[in-house]
Amino acid sequence: MIHRRYTILLALCFIWIIGFSAITPLGRVDELECVPLERIDQNRTLSVVDYSALWNRTYGGFDSDRLYDLTHCEDGGYAAVGYTQSFGTTDRDTWIVRTDEDGDVQWTKNLGYNGTDDQGNSIYQCMNGDFVIAGQYSTAGGSNGYIVRVSGTGVHLWTYEIGLSATSETLRDVIESESGAIIAIGQTDNWGAGSNDVLVVSISPSGSPIWTRTYGGGNSDTGYSIIESTDGGYALLSNTYSYGAGDADFWLVRTDVNGNPLWNQTYGGVNRESAYDIIQDVYGGYAMAGSTRSFGDPQGDFYVVRTTSDGSLVWDEFYVGSGEDFATGIIQAYRGGYTIVGISDYIGADPQTRITRIEPDSTETWSSKYGGSDVDYGFELLEVYPEEFVVAGTSRSYGAGNFDGWLFLVPGLPQLVDPPDDQFLEFGDAFGISLWVESTAPIHMWWLRDTSVFNVVKIGESEATIYPHSTPSVGFYEIWVSVNNTAGHETEHIFFIYIDDMTAPSWSDYAAGQVLEFGDQFQYTPVAYDLSLLDEWFLTGSTYFTIDSSSGEISNVGTPPVGEYNLEIQVNDMYHNSLIDSLQIVVQDTTAPEWTELPQNQDIDYATPFMYDLNATDLSGISSWSVDNAEFSVDSEGRVRNLITLASGVHAVTVSVTDNHGNTLETQFTVTVGAAPTQPTVSPGFFDSAILFGAGVVATAAVAAVVCAMSRRTPSKK
Repeated sequence: MIHRRYTILLALCFIWIIGFSAITPLGRVDELECVPLERIDQNRTLSVVDYSALWNRTYGGFDSDRLYDLTHCEDGGYAAVGYTQSFGTTDRDTWIVRTDEDGDVQWTKNLGYNGTDDQGNSIYQCMNGDFVIAGQYSTAGGSNGYIVRVSGTGVHLWTYEIGLSATSETLRDVIESESGAIIAIGQTDNWGAGSNDVLVVSISPSGSPIWTRTYGGGNSDTGYSIIESTDGGYALLSNTYSYGAGDADFWLVRTDVNGNPLWNQTYGGVNRESAYDIIQDVYGGYAMAGSTRSFGDPQGDFYVVRTTSDGSLVWDEFYVGSGEDFATGIIQAYRGGYTIVGISDYIGADPQTRITRIEPDSTETWSSKYGGSDVDYGFELLEVYPEEFVVAGTSRSYGAGNFDGWLFLVPGLPQLVDPPDDQFLEFGDAFGISLWVESTAPIHMWWLRDTSVFNVVKIGESEATIYPHSTPSVGFYEIWVSVNNTAGHETEHIFFIYIDDMTAPSWSDYAAGQVLEFGDQFQYTPVAYDLSLLDEWFLTGSTYFTIDSSSGEISNVGTPPVGEYNLEIQVNDMYHNSLIDSLQIVVQDTTAPEWTELPQNQDIDYATPFMYDLNATDLSGISSWSVDNAEFSVDSEGRVRNLITLASGVHAVTVSVTDNHGNTLETQFTVTVGAAPTQPTVSPGFFDSAILFGAGVVATAAVAAVVCAMSRRTPSKK
C-alpha cells in the first residue's frame, strides 16, 4: 500500500535528528468542535456538511509538539511523526507517536541527533513492520536530510544522512518500493542546476546508498511527494520556479526505477501554485493537490490536478474556502473520486482543518471544517473505512501546551451489510426486505427517495425493513434507500424490485361433473379467483355448449343429444396465466313419456270388437307400447285391440309406453263387456216360422253391430 507524506511550509522548517526517549504520557481531549465551511464563490455550488469527529486525541506537553504525517499500521492502529519540544533533548526532536485504532497511545519515541534540532516530515511502515522516517536536522550552515529506520516497537535500527555542513538538504517524503529499497524526495541547494533542486535518494533496506538524483532548472525547484508507479519507476511531485507558465507551478516528473527522467509536465496559471501531494488513482493516471493563486481567490484555494498516465491533463479545478486555503494531502476515495485535506484560514479567524470530497469529474460533493477556537492544522489523512478519515496535524485549541500533536477520526459512511440485490417477487405475496447497517456513529434515519409504493421503517439501532403500503402492481420499481448517521454521513443503495404474476387463477367454486336432463336448458357458472383479476374465459370440445368470455357462464346451444360431453374450460388472468380444467357434461333422459290424453275406462257390448287409441308423447320419441293382458294387443301406434271375443264382465288392461331411452309410462284402464244376449223359447208348431224369423233377426243384428262399431271407433294417435 502506497502512503503519501507531506510537510507544510509556514513556520515548520528547521530542526533535526536521532536519539531515544522513554514512553511519555500525553494529554487528550475527546470533544472536537466542527465549524461549517462557508462559500464565497457564487459561480459554483458547495455542499457544506457539519460533520463532528468521532474521537479526538492530542499528544504532547506544555511546549510545542506537532505531527505532520501518519501511516495506517497492520494492526489497525496508527503511527504519526513530527517533532516535540516538550520531551526532547534539544529545542526540537523528531517524535514518533504510535497509537491503537482508537488513537490511544501505545508508545512514543523522540529521536535527537548530536544536540541538533530535528524533525520528522514523513513516516512509512515497511513490509516487514518496521518504520522509516524522513526529515532533516540542523547544521552549522543549514540542514541535512536524513532517513531513519526503527522497528515496529520503536527500536532504532540505522540512520542515513545526506548533505554538507554548509548546505541545506531536506527530505519531505519517504516510501518503500516493491523491491524493498527506501526512496525519499526533498530538496538540495548543494547539487543541481539552480538555487534549489529536487533531490531524490534511493537506499537499500539496510541503509546503504543506491543512487541519488537531482532535477531542476536555473531557479528554485522543491520536491514534496513521491510514489511508485504501478508500471514501475516513480512519479515525483514538486514546485518549480524554473518551468511552467507563471510564478510557480506544479511539476510532475516521471522516472524509471533508477531515477532517470522519462517525461515531465507542469500545471498551473500565471500566478503561484504550490504542490504538496500526489497519488496514482484507480483510473490509471495521477491526481495532485496543493494550492493556487492563479484561479479563484487570490489569497489561495485548494487546487487539484488530474492527469492521464502520461501526464496529459484531464482536468484541473480550484475549490474555494473563505480565505487562504491550501491542500496538503489527497487520497483516492473508497467510493471513487478523491478526498482532500488541508488548511483553511478564515478571514478574521484562526486557521482550521478543512476536508473536501470531490467526484472523479471534479464535482465537489461536500466540504467541512474542523477545529476549535484557536489554530488547528490538519496535514495528512487516511481513509480507514468508507468515508471515515483519520487526520493528523497539530492543534492549539486542544491539549496541554502551546501546540500539541493531533489525531481525530471523522466518522465514516454507514455500511450496508449484505445490501439487497434485485428482488424478484410474485404478485400478491407478502414480503419485507430487511436491511442491516454498520456504522461507527449512531444511525440517525432511513429514507426512500420514492415512498408512493414502498416505505422503510427503522427497527432497533441498525436495522430497517422495506415493505409495501399495499399490494404493488405487476411491474418493476427502483428502490433508492438511504441511511445516515449522527455524523451526517450518508450511504445510498439502489436496487430493483420486480413483481411478476406467474400464478394462475384458482377455483373458488367448481364442479367438474355436470348433469343435464335431456331437453332442459343448461346454465352453469364456475367461480375462479385471481388477485390480478380475471380476464377471459374459453370453452372447447363441443358445439352444443358455449361460454360467456367475461362472466364464465356456460349454456347450451340447441338441444344436446343424450350422451357425455368432455369439454376443456380455461380462464386467464390479466397477465395471461391460465387455469385449465376438464368439464364433463352428461346429458341424460330420465323423463318418462307423458299422456296426451289419459286413457279412460271403456264399455262395450258383448261380442263387439274392441279398438282403442292411446295417445302419449316424449321429447326423445316413443319406442314401444305393451299391454299385460293376453286378451288384448297394442300396435306401434298405440292402438289396443281385443284378440278374442271378450266375455261379459270387466277386463283390466295395464298398458305401458316406453321412450327411446327406456323410460316407461304405465297406466291401467278397464274394458267392461256387456252381458251376452238370452236365447228365445221356440214352440214346435211354429218351428219353421221361427227359423225364418231368426234368420232375419240375425241379419238385422249383424248390420246393426257393424254400424254401432264404426260409430264408436276413436281417432288415430297424433
